[in-house]
This record gives sequence, structure tokens and C-alpha cells, in this order.
Amino acid sequence: MEAKIASYLEGKFPGMNDVKVTRLKKMTEGFSYQTIMFSVAWREKSGQHRKDLVLRMEPADPIALGPCSLEAQFAILKALQKSTVPAPPPLCVEPDASVLGTPFMIVERVRGEVPISWGEGLDEATRVRIKDQFVDINARIHRVDWQGLGLTFMLGAETPDTCDVVTREINRWEKVVDELSVRPEPILNEALLWCRDNKPVPKKLSLVHGDYRMGNFIWHNNKIRAMLDWEIASIGDPMCDLGWTSLRCWRGEDPRLISGLVERSEFYELYEKYSGMRVDPDHVFFWEVLGNVHMACILIQNMYGFEKGRINDLRCMVMEQNMFRPILKELTDMLEF
Repeated sequence: MEAKIASYLEGKFPGMNDVKVTRLKKMTEGFSYQTIMFSVAWREKSGQHRKDLVLRMEPADPIALGPCSLEAQFAILKALQKSTVPAPPPLCVEPDASVLGTPFMIVERVRGEVPISWGEGLDEATRVRIKDQFVDINARIHRVDWQGLGLTFMLGAETPDTCDVVTREINRWEKVVDELSVRPEPILNEALLWCRDNKPVPKKLSLVHGDYRMGNFIWHNNKIRAMLDWEIASIGDPMCDLGWTSLRCWRGEDPRLISGLVERSEFYELYEKYSGMRVDPDHVFFWEVLGNVHMACILIQNMYGFEKGRINDLRCMVMEQNMFRPILKELTDMLEF
């Protein structure tokens, strides 16, 4: 792998000579993209150089991933470098699977740690420092001039006037339930019917991260340095991010804290302060319901792949009991089934 990456970089960037790739380390987090950290040293006319980089590889079998695009992620990261949203600087994207066996993208490594709210959790001082920045950056994402930055391609064949982003998301996850469930899922079917009957009207269209939560950012020297995992970003309803962030599965040890960081009332107050938009709790509730369906569908994709022998990650063996069933219980409580 080191030799293949070195050869690729030399071919991709003619100014890089005598490329040496070292300290290759495959990360174990996540169920979709493979993440590999490495260091690269090279020589060019200006002298010797060295950088720490991150390789993101598509899974060989996309069943656990769903419809995502590396080229779209690369374009989003490149556009965000012109905004106030902290994101890893992208280096290159390679759709040709013959190079490393699957398409991949390389970004610069951002120094820091990825804090999580479960397990040992956060100390109180760190939680307080993170929460304000966490909400502020989400508001910054929703304020991005996505049309001015050339992200209109994310709408596909639709236009800002014709797209129905709410129906799009309902259809997306209904398709997963219909096609990949290994057994009937009446609770999910009922939740999707509820969503169709209670569709909100977005007040605006914005760039939506899609997986905005604790565990998807890098923290260093008391600052959020980069938001990670943009694979399901879209142009949609900004309240979608608020609903997803609010899911019970991200709250950690204290169920009162949204994403393990901030109580709901303060969460809304901070978001209104930074975004300039009023938060309608019923609107967020809709996206929290659909977010639980979305999360259940991610697990369905993984469980289907494992049962069919297409995914060999042993964590899938306990997904139904430890993650999937609690989400179904959450839906029945929220909708009073």
C-alpha cells in the first residue's frame, strides 16, 4: 500500500520527486469508508517537504454506505476552504478503482482528537468549551452561500424552486426499508407514514452536513479545528441537522444533553443566536423522527450486508440488540405507538 500511494502521488503531482510514504495506520472507526492515516515525504525544487495525510477509501461493497459520491465530497471540502466552516483541506480525489482497488480521496490531516460523549464522557470544563462552538459551526454551515461556491450540482436535475427535499429524504429511507430489511419492519413503516402526513415546509435551503454530531469533529487547543464525514451532505432543510444532532443515540451518559453537550432549550437559543433563524420545535421533532428512521436504515444496510455475507465486520452481530431495537423503542415513544 505504501508503494502504491507513493507511486500515485508522484504521477498525480509532477513536482513531487522521491516520494516516500511511511507510518501507515488504518483506523477502525466507522462502518463505511476506510480511513488510513500516513505521512509522506518528498523532494522538489524548493527542497525537502513532509506532510501528514488521510486516505478515505470507498468500501469494496457499497451496501453499507448507500448513495454517496467521493467527487461530491471533494467539491464540498474544496468549496468550504473559502468559507468560515472548518474542514480538512482536500488534496485529490481518484475515482479509478484500479489504483488502490476502490475509489479514494486524500485530504490533509488536521491535528487534534475526536471527542466522544459516551464511554468515559467529557469533563465539564471541556463540554462547556465545546458546546458553543459546536452550535456556532452548524449555523455557519447553514449560512454558507452554497450557490456562490458552486455547489448547485448537489441538487442534481432539480432547481431550488422545484426540489422537494423533505419528500426526497422520506423516499430515500423508505426504499432501504422496502428493499433491504431482512424481516418486516412495521414500526419503521408506520413512522414513514407519519412523516408523509406531517411534512414541514423548509424556511430555506442550505448546505446540510447530514451527520452533524459529537464524534465527527476534531478538537485541538480548545477549538474545533475541522468537521469530518461529509459523505451524506446535501442541499436541504437546515432543521434536518438539528433533528439528527438531537437523536437519543448521540446523547451519551446524560440523556438531557443534545449530542452529549447542551440541553435542548439552550441548544435552540444558541442556534437562533448564531443563525438568525427561529427554531420551531415541531419542525425539529419531525427531523428527529425521520433521523431515527435514517439511523435505523443505516443499521439495516449493515445487517443486510452481514447476513448476506457481503460485510464481515463482527460488530454487525450485536447491532440489532444493542442499537436497532433501542431506536425502534425511541420511535414508539416519540410517536406514542
